[in-house]
Amino acid sequence: MVEELKSHFWAITLDSNNRQNIWDPEKNLATHVDILHREHQLSVKHIVVEEETRNHDLNVVEIEAIGYKEQPIKFPVTLMVGKCTMMQLNLFFPNPPITFHLVRGSGPVHLLGNHTVNSPDEEICRNTGGLGQEVEFVVVDEDEDSEEQEEILEKSNRKELKRTVSQSNITKIRKKAKNE
Repeated sequence: MVEELKSHFWAITLDSNNRQNIWDPEKNLATHVDILHREHQLSVKHIVVEEETRNHDLNVVEIEAIGYKEQPIKFPVTLMVGKCTMMQLNLFFPNPPITFHLVRGSGPVHLLGNHTVNSPDEEICRNTGGLGQEVEFVVVDEDEDSEEQEEILEKSNRKELKRTVSQSNITKIRKKAKNE
């Protein structure tokens, strides 16, 4: 089974009404499809605070991840309107869950990046309703496909063999007719 990396745009917004977001894609899928397991990675590329935020309002987003030997790691990312409204980041998280928490300021603060999924290429993933909705998965059984392909190949080989035999018989008949 060939593994394929699929990358998707990822974004969240933290503000006074939504101060926390937990990124854990497998948790949302576990109830629907227990047999499928994929590796998920998150790369956060930008953090942006909107201009309409109160002037000189300090916004602090605390990011919590699981580190080596399952140790929790927490660190802040700080933006202040008037000084810096956008900052380029290079944060890579190889394993969920990741918690983003607006610990100071009113936001809105936007985090943007890429969600990469390592999944079998036979698997078809389709989001049925946009962000935050259920995801459907269809898995094609590799063994069934290869059996069908073998049957088709076998049938085409038989046809080819019949054609070859028929052509050789025609050739023999023609030679025999010429000799007579």
